[in-house]
Amino acid sequence: MVVGTGDIQISLSWDSDADLDLHVVEPSGEEIYYRNSVSQTGGTLDLDSNSACRSTQPRNENTTWPVGRAPTGTYVVRVNHWSNCGAGLTNYVVRVIASEHSEVHTGSFTGRGNGGGRGSGITMTTFSFGAGGNRGPLAVGAIPADTIEVGASVTRSLSSYFSDPDGDQLTYAVATSNSSIGAVSISGSTLTVTGVGPGTATVTVTARDPGNLIARQAYHVTVTDPDDHGNSIETATTVAIGDTVPGVLTTEDEDFFEITVPRHRFPLRAFTQGNTDTYGYLLDHDGSEIASDDDSGEGRNFHITRELDAGTYYLRVRGYFGATGSYSLIVGSGAPPPPPPDGFRIDLVLASYLTAAQESVFRGAAERWMTVLAATELPDYEAREWSCGDDSRFNRYAAIDDVMIVAVVEEIDGPGGTLASAGPCWTRRGGLPIYGRMSFDAADLRLSEQMGYLDELVLHEMGHVLGIGTIWDDFELLRNPASVYEAPDTHFTGPLAIAAFDEAGGTRYAGAKVPVENTGGEGTWNGHWREAVMEAELMTGWAEEGGTEPLRAITIQSLADLGYAVDATVADYYRLPSADAARKIEKGRLIPYGNDIWRGPIVVADSAGRVVRVIRPR
Repeated sequence: MVVGTGDIQISLSWDSDADLDLHVVEPSGEEIYYRNSVSQTGGTLDLDSNSACRSTQPRNENTTWPVGRAPTGTYVVRVNHWSNCGAGLTNYVVRVIASEHSEVHTGSFTGRGNGGGRGSGITMTTFSFGAGGNRGPLAVGAIPADTIEVGASVTRSLSSYFSDPDGDQLTYAVATSNSSIGAVSISGSTLTVTGVGPGTATVTVTARDPGNLIARQAYHVTVTDPDDHGNSIETATTVAIGDTVPGVLTTEDEDFFEITVPRHRFPLRAFTQGNTDTYGYLLDHDGSEIASDDDSGEGRNFHITRELDAGTYYLRVRGYFGATGSYSLIVGSGAPPPPPPDGFRIDLVLASYLTAAQESVFRGAAERWMTVLAATELPDYEAREWSCGDDSRFNRYAAIDDVMIVAVVEEIDGPGGTLASAGPCWTRRGGLPIYGRMSFDAADLRLSEQMGYLDELVLHEMGHVLGIGTIWDDFELLRNPASVYEAPDTHFTGPLAIAAFDEAGGTRYAGAKVPVENTGGEGTWNGHWREAVMEAELMTGWAEEGGTEPLRAITIQSLADLGYAVDATVADYYRLPSADAARKIEKGRLIPYGNDIWRGPIVVADSAGRVVRVIRPR
């Protein structure tokens, strides 16, 4: 989809099927919106998505003025919630580019919508264009969501989230969507939110300069009932071996328990009972995950057994996918429960803190790949020390069935650079992965969640650990690799992936099959499908803002070419776009994953876990 640019470009994007409308009032007072798409000065609304709930992609609206045509003066930008079109919550982002001036504003809508026309919507920003004018305040980053208990308060220094390009002193105002959930107040530049009752409210902050120009941000505050147990290892409830402890999980709640193991090789057994769907984690003394479990106990309860050395350990209990209710935690010793049923297993270790919503995305990605590979059965490995290069964060002592992946969140390079980095660290002598790593940039993790493509990001990186784009060369399935010197017709020669490519409409494709990315730099070329041909596919080197990147049969069958047993019937429907119909997406609409393939040494092990050789990065 081609959209305009110019002296001024204002875009609105969102993450649901709701109908949102962009309204821009130019200095003359004329309003550009869906019923007045072209103004007398040439300002044009050239993209109107989801009109009257007719779902379209991308979910974006765009208003521009041609170069040299934008009038000098003050502009007002508003966003209107025309209809929810069945969506519950809609998050949106507004971007303003005016010559050298740029702004980003975020917010969300709930409710049914108002069907409004001219003059409707909430004001996101006012700004001046042209020499000598007052420039309006800017939003800086995004105010992160908060979770607090009833009666507790949280403060934010708003000067960290707004600035003024002219150095003007800003004043602030705040409003809440539900004062029975959170009470809000402003003192100078300090925002205070106090929990009143359980639930989630939208808090909207407005920054205003002396010239009455504004910038606005909205974010969510979740209020929970007071916690019956600690929500961190520092506040964990102490339990003894043999104890049964009652607990209650509320919205966004987690319970932590401290356990002292009395002797070497102690067979710890910890599980819950009750009707609440629990998920449990066993953590070491510094909070790193040792083991986790979902439903190995009775009903939907977790059940963890582990042989441990003497020392201090922690149990973390949460509701699976936000489940709430009461449970009983039993801590003791004894034999493990029966092993889980046969099938491909990804043991996912989350070595950094994630919110419950983020964690659900990570666990959901593992479940999706396990469904694809359910028929695969690989040799298991007894407990030993595993590592990834010289980074001790990825060291684990564990038995593995069939693959273990350790994920961390860290500061890589800030928003918009490398979103993540992933790949296998250990492989079997036959080539398939045993142990791998994923690193996610903290800023990009938050941004991808806000923009609605976190699911695709995690699923994509997990695909790299399983071998997509990372071990193709080892299987001699990559031909004509790209380099800094040339961009040949790089392609993947797996026969099953080629058959899936042809079935999706690739029989008339003139190039070599299956086309692999030959641009984008190191970490993108040679390890992803070619974006110019495949477009909306999970394993290209770019994500689509506001869109989805489905998992296609081509990608699934490429795993079969590596030796996995796959179920291609779970693939998302896909047809290759023709050359004439291919979308043209302007710069900025595609989000590069960056250098997202980890190129460290890969250790090759035999069936007993003995090191056979080490593959050094080329």
